[in-house]
Amino acid sequence: MNEAALLEHARVGILEAVAKYTILIDVSYASSNYPSWGTGTLFKIKDKLFIGTCKHVVEPDYRTEDIRVIYKSDVPMKWTKKDEIKKYPLNEVLKKVSITTAQKISIINRFYSDDIDDLALLEIDPSLKNVKGFQFFTLTDSSVKSADIDMQVYLMGFSVELARQVTREGYGTFPYFEESKVIDANDNLQNFDMQRHFLTDFEATEDSADPHGLSGCAVWTRLPSGKNNLWTPNLRLVGVQHGYYNKRRVLVATRVERLLRLII
Repeated sequence: MNEAALLEHARVGILEAVAKYTILIDVSYASSNYPSWGTGTLFKIKDKLFIGTCKHVVEPDYRTEDIRVIYKSDVPMKWTKKDEIKKYPLNEVLKKVSITTAQKISIINRFYSDDIDDLALLEIDPSLKNVKGFQFFTLTDSSVKSADIDMQVYLMGFSVELARQVTREGYGTFPYFEESKVIDANDNLQNFDMQRHFLTDFEATEDSADPHGLSGCAVWTRLPSGKNNLWTPNLRLVGVQHGYYNKRRVLVATRVERLLRLII
């Protein structure tokens, strides 16, 4: 296996690892905009289970029964080009994917940050750990890493650009995976606080997608290990993405330290 093949193998491994913990949060029944969704991450904190996302995704006044989730099936991820999702006949696209649907979940409690951090943790029923398709990332002080300039990071979320209307009121959504780097905030940006936030590069390319819908997705890095430092993902949580600066072509995320303050 040559170096390019090794790198691709490692990339697929990272994608699969991130996908295990990534869910879509459907708030279409709660929001005044239809359809409406964001992205979330399944966490285990001590002996409790949580969904982490953004405050603006699951607003405090949303009814619990109107918050639903879509989680990964047990079928391995497959690479699908953006153009295939957007332009191919829907019946052809659906033949290539594993379908899961929005499910109600039992939410026990909710924890919110202020609007600057824009974070939310939804405590969910402990019995959900037995649901097939639910896998929880164990969140501790040792499973996180502070964001540093030039750090390689990864994220997965549900871009509105990759949604297809299936029925009059039904939509199909597809996950978007992004590799990027933490960059320096070298100018003044509205509502950006370097002590709370960090930026990741998000250049517009033929493979990138509209960031709307990514809000709430986790930002990950990895500790290289294994042969040639490629084999084991060793994920570490860096933060939670919550916004986009269009002129700078960057995403903004809240630092993981702020998330830990909510509950640990």
